Amino acid sequence: MSELLFSKFVGLQGVSADGMKVHVNELPGISAELADAVAEGDDDAAEVWEGTQKLAQEKLLTSLETELAKYANFRHVAATLDQPRPILPALIQNSAACYLGLSIFVPYAGRHAAMKLENIVFISTTSATTILKVFDLMLGTELHSQELTVISGLNKIPIEIDKVIPVEFQGVDVFVGVDITNLTLRELELAPCPELIYVSACDLALDGPYDRSDLQEAVCCFHVDASLICDIASVARQFSQRLWWAYAYRCGIVLLEKKLASSNVNLFTNTNRMNTEDNIAHYKEEARNRTSQAAKLIFQQLQDSICLYQAPEDQPGVYMGSFVNGQ
Repeated sequence: MSELLFSKFVGLQGVSADGMKVHVNELPGISAELADAVAEGDDDAAEVWEGTQKLAQEKLLTSLETELAKYANFRHVAATLDQPRPILPALIQNSAACYLGLSIFVPYAGRHAAMKLENIVFISTTSATTILKVFDLMLGTELHSQELTVISGLNKIPIEIDKVIPVEFQGVDVFVGVDITNLTLRELELAPCPELIYVSACDLALDGPYDRSDLQEAVCCFHVDASLICDIASVARQFSQRLWWAYAYRCGIVLLEKKLASSNVNLFTNTNRMNTEDNIAHYKEEARNRTSQAAKLIFQQLQDSICLYQAPEDQPGVYMGSFVNGQ
């Protein structure tokens, strides 16, 4: 988890920057001194607070998905490209000075959807070192570049792009290609396209330009493990104002549980254990109630998005298709 969704809204007074909407210190039993008191080893209050935020966010997102499930399931993966098959008898793609690969287009699918690129798969009859590129065909810019060590035979190599690609505005339109100047490749059957993902085998000149009008139809020799995913953290970010008190209570729970588990012996960790346990129970109830309220609003606003779906076995109610011929 790289991004702290609530770090600009919820803080620990004396540790966080000024200007927070909510301070966890406002909750009974929480103080900046407590964060320092439970610190282990060389950690200080700031490091304890950073770890607290990460764990509290993880627990909040899990709780949010649980509360959403009362209304609809969250769809983490909306579509995935199927694996291809080699064409038999296998054909050989001759070496050429170009990037050969796949163009992948996803129309706008909502603000919480993104394209995830995982692996590139191909069969080579030669060993070589070459370059993989990912281009944004809408902007004509390079998104990613990495060196590939190709072996003779089946290659399945992780695409080391460090982020997912948001499906924003006009959608995602990318080209994933490999410089095949020194390669000979076996042809693959282009995998069937699932709903929402459109794929074609293409090549691009090495020296650009890199937009859709410059693509040339080509033999398919590559497969990309790509999926259209939905991000629960993105949903929480959109509704952060509705969730920041639930998050504050989650932070309080983490800090008080650190207090109970601490091996440090000091004024802050070894007093009022019964009261601390009562506060934890109260915070859990408050966090759950506030998360439940936010989940209901989220469902009302996002129920038509690809990120949510209802299933009769999970959510009670009447569904289209429940009746046959009016019976």
